Amino acid sequence: MHTRPNELMGAAVFRETLMVHALLRGNGRAWIERDGSNKPRRLHILPTATKTVIVNGAKWHVATIANDKNEDEEVAIPDRDCLHIVG
Repeated sequence: MHTRPNELMGAAVFRETLMVHALLRGNGRAWIERDGSNKPRRLHILPTATKTVIVNGAKWHVATIANDKNEDEEVAIPDRDCLHIVG
């Protein structure tokens, strides 16, 4: 993850994008994809329209993303699986 957080971008572009989201839109968020042993595997930038909600005392991040069929799908990501940079 230090050199390539995901297959679409390198580390510098990832950090720059997350920072721009945080500074210009107020929040920068990335989903932490984990492997079977719960270790971080990849980081994926989340849209700037992602919202943070509290459900039964737990913090979740709700994002609308395109699925494999290019259809918009709303996903809820637990706080432990989200890197959240507040601007």
